[in-house]
Amino acid sequence: MKKISCILIVAITIFIASCNKDTVIPNKVVSVPTPASVKFSTDVYPIFATYACTDCHSIAGGSAGGLNYDGTPSATRLSLLNDGLDPIPAVTPSNSANSLLYNYFSGGASHHGLVMTATEITNVKGWIDQGALDN
Repeated sequence: MKKISCILIVAITIFIASCNKDTVIPNKVVSVPTPASVKFSTDVYPIFATYACTDCHSIAGGSAGGLNYDGTPSATRLSLLNDGLDPIPAVTPSNSANSLLYNYFSGGASHHGLVMTATEITNVKGWIDQGALDN
């Protein structure tokens, strides 16, 4: 009986000693230099295809958040500028600080488990700050 008690005490001690509080470290976005010129059609628009954004943000997907990315680059850009559903627009030209698209992902947030790369985030920021041009 003493042997079982000793084994039980050791097992409980090991179990309790192994318990600790896990610390969750948020994703850190690494800073990447912004290119001198960021083009929507080649640097930003492809991001929506990469992350299958049209699964939800399309006519077939119900245009979640008032956004529709299943058209041409120009149509997608207009959708980003005119979403009309959030107090902070998806994109405010020349003002990434007031653009939901940039703010959401720049903090390391994920959308349905997808996280943009630092280069993609930098390109989105650069395109917005350069006027969110249709280029």
